[in-house]
Amino acid sequence: MSRWSTHFKNQNLLQRTQDALNVLQTTNLETITTVEREEYERAIKVLKILEIRFATLDPELFSQSHWANFATWLNNVKEYANQVSQNIHSGYLAHLNNTVDEVLAVLVPIDIKFSENELKALTEASAIYRQKIVEELELVKKRAAEIKKQYDLLSSEVSQGQSRLDKNDQVIELQKTRLDTSIAEFQQQFSIAQESRNQEFQKVVTSIGESSNIQAKAFEDAFKTTLETQKVQWNSLVAKTNGQSNDHLEFLKKRKKEVDDIFGVIGSAALAGNFNDIANTERTAANNWRNIAFGFMVAMGVVALTAFIYTLVKAPDWETFLFRIGTVLVIAVPAFYAANESSKHRNREKLIRKNFLELSSIDAYLVHLPEKERNEIKGKLSEKFFGVPELHEKTESVTKKDLFGLLERAIKEFTKGH
Repeated sequence: MSRWSTHFKNQNLLQRTQDALNVLQTTNLETITTVEREEYERAIKVLKILEIRFATLDPELFSQSHWANFATWLNNVKEYANQVSQNIHSGYLAHLNNTVDEVLAVLVPIDIKFSENELKALTEASAIYRQKIVEELELVKKRAAEIKKQYDLLSSEVSQGQSRLDKNDQVIELQKTRLDTSIAEFQQQFSIAQESRNQEFQKVVTSIGESSNIQAKAFEDAFKTTLETQKVQWNSLVAKTNGQSNDHLEFLKKRKKEVDDIFGVIGSAALAGNFNDIANTERTAANNWRNIAFGFMVAMGVVALTAFIYTLVKAPDWETFLFRIGTVLVIAVPAFYAANESSKHRNREKLIRKNFLELSSIDAYLVHLPEKERNEIKGKLSEKFFGVPELHEKTESVTKKDLFGLLERAIKEFTKGH
């Protein structure tokens, strides 16, 4: 096959045209319009002509470059045919006809009728080709004769080989007979030897079984003796361990009781220590307020003495003296307030100090009592020390309101005569 024919065959133009034509011929035409039918029939007509052309043309009369775009055009034709088979639309049919027009535009001018001279040239080319074919046939005949001679020679050799194979078959059959006889004798000897070995093996197995039974009996007796000894030792070890465990348990119980007592004493001491700290704080506050009150009282005495001395040294002016005495009363207000606060802190110190002493001595008091009575007494004492609301005194010696009221009345009385 020439390269022009090979190139044309590789394009597979006839198969592509037939595929597109088959798709269009199987399309459902129930809803087709007049315009669409004209487009459809024209496409069928052109594709049938192209099918005939591709099946009958001589590729060697065309340039190889002319087939470059045919595969692309026919692929587009098949694609449009698939779209038409799914949905008949005049647009798809128009695109299909436009594409086959591109094929016709190239194929028709090339595939024209030949002139007389061109036909003569083609005839001479055909004659030359026919002469070449005859020469090739003569060569083929000569080659066939040579092959026939070689075949006859090979047939003779095959016949000779067959004869030799027949002789070999006879030798093999003879050897097979001898081999079968040798195998039968060997099997008989093997059977006798195997039977002898089986008997010896059974004797050895029986001897080993008896020896194993004796060893197993001896091992079982030794194991029972060892087990009994170990059992006695184990029971002794368990009893000894239980005794030591009980001793340790009693020791731990004693230590637990001592630790509980120690923690109870530590807790009581810590709680009592807190009460002691609070009582000391209240005592410090009471002493501070007491010092403040004492300072104001000393100031009252100094102011009163100074007013009295100035009144006696100069001309007696009792109204001025009384006014100065009023100044003393002004200083008396913070003095009385400080004394009142000192009294409050002193009372709180006494109450907390009392609780401290009770908590400090409660464990020494309860240590010799039974546990049940200790718990009952501690429960009653907890109601006294914990969760008790703070009690206020029903009457205060001097309140701030009373002090300021007293000061107001004193000032009014001293300034009444002015």
